[in-house]
Amino acid sequence: MAKNYESNKPFSILRLNARILDASKMPRTGPAAATTIPGEPLFLQIGDGTVSGDFLPEESSAIFRSNMVVSNNGGLIMLTQTDQALDFTNISVWDDSPRELWNHSGQAEHFKVRTKDFDLSADISGRAQSSGPSIRKKIYKIYVTFKSKSYVTGVKLNYATNGSNNFSGTFEDTTYYSNAKGFDSYNAGTSSNDWITVGLKPTSSIKNVYSIALQFSYTNAGTVQYVAAQPSSRTVTLTSSSSTDDYYNGMPIFFYKGPGQGQVRTITDYNGSTKVATLNSALSESVSVRTAYDIGYIPSSFQINDISIVYREKSIK
Repeated sequence: MAKNYESNKPFSILRLNARILDASKMPRTGPAAATTIPGEPLFLQIGDGTVSGDFLPEESSAIFRSNMVVSNNGGLIMLTQTDQALDFTNISVWDDSPRELWNHSGQAEHFKVRTKDFDLSADISGRAQSSGPSIRKKIYKIYVTFKSKSYVTGVKLNYATNGSNNFSGTFEDTTYYSNAKGFDSYNAGTSSNDWITVGLKPTSSIKNVYSIALQFSYTNAGTVQYVAAQPSSRTVTLTSSSSTDDYYNGMPIFFYKGPGQGQVRTITDYNGSTKVATLNSALSESVSVRTAYDIGYIPSSFQINDISIVYREKSIK
């Protein structure tokens, strides 16, 4: 069994279900593609009546993973084991289906996608290589094409240069993007379900660098709490929230626990003084002070289609 940098411990026990003999009945995509069952479920913390103590998975201090392999029916699978359950191994299966990344479960906070280190090498029409890792560059803008079903995405962009793992570089706020709330297809004039291309200028000049890498991560601009009140079917009063008017406009809100749980809406107006948030449509079931909500998670509609880097080469010294 292959091991990775996260651990020097081997996997112990693997449990598999019965083999499917009829190949025509094997699923080809989604979670069922690997014809296996997971190991022990995650342990849940005992709730103490607060959001911080309810329904949060135990955080493992060590995670052990195998390399990804392809099962005999085309599923991309990986074995995962944690120090919470060393006697059992979970089988993770790649699933192309989009999904929400909730903040209340910790998924959004753990979201972090990094590109490769771009040295901008290129072979132009058979001629000598242009740019590359040995040539210094000045980078002017990063163009990103995205869409998010008229939501504030909660996804921001940072950069690192010259192979560094320190993604502290930021970009200036502009139409459809801010460092505080990320890519935004709601607040910039007219909300849009279409692809949007935004040109991002670095807050500090990126010059005399050999390569650049990008990191998409969670802004954590929303909030997770319990409802304070429900003034009407289209409004809710938030708890411990921002005092800035319109701060949550465009963010999705998910009522994940208590009366009215399972409902998803978009906040279209927010009063920072009264903490009242107006929703895009009325709730079909009432909520109460026992209802927990998650605002500003990463919606499943967020997609990136293209990344372009505008740069010029510097003279060789």
